[in-house]
Amino acid sequence: MKNVVIAAYVRSPQTFAHKGALATLRPDTLVSQVIAGLVSKTGIDSGSLEDIIMGCAFPEGEQGLNIARLSGLMAGIPNSVAGVTVNRFCGSSMQAIHMAAGAIQMNAGEAFICAGVESMSRIPMGGYNPMPNPALFNTLPAAYISMGETAERSGSTN
Repeated sequence: MKNVVIAAYVRSPQTFAHKGALATLRPDTLVSQVIAGLVSKTGIDSGSLEDIIMGCAFPEGEQGLNIARLSGLMAGIPNSVAGVTVNRFCGSSMQAIHMAAGAIQMNAGEAFICAGVESMSRIPMGGYNPMPNPALFNTLPAAYISMGETAERSGSTN
C-alpha cells in the first residue's frame, strides 16, 4: 500500500462569530490567503498539484459556487489545477483529506491541497434558504437535526 503523508499545514486565525477583525472578511478571501501561505511555506510548485479539495458545510453565498476552485485561483494557483468543494457538514474538511488520501492510493495524483472553510459571521447558521422536504420532514423529522443533536441521539429516530 502506498504511504500517504500530510507534508505541511497552515491555518487562519479564528475568532468568535460576529466579533473581531475577521467578521468582515469574506471566506473566499481568507482561505485564498491560507492557500497562498501554504504554497509559500512549502515551496511546492503549485502547478504540480492535482487538486484543491475543500470542505464547506454551507457552500453558498460568499463561500458558494466552487470555493475550492475560486480561492485557488485567487491564491495564484495555476488554472490547470482543479478544485472541488465537499459538503459533509461538520466533517467536510476531514472528508477532503480522506478523498485526497484515497486518490493518492489509487495513483490519481501525488500532491493535493486539502482545506476547510466556514464563516459563521458571513453565512447564517442553516444557510440562507433552508427548505426541508415537507414529506420527509413529516415522516422522519430526525433527518433534519443538527450534527450536535445527531451525536446526542445516537441510535434514536425521534
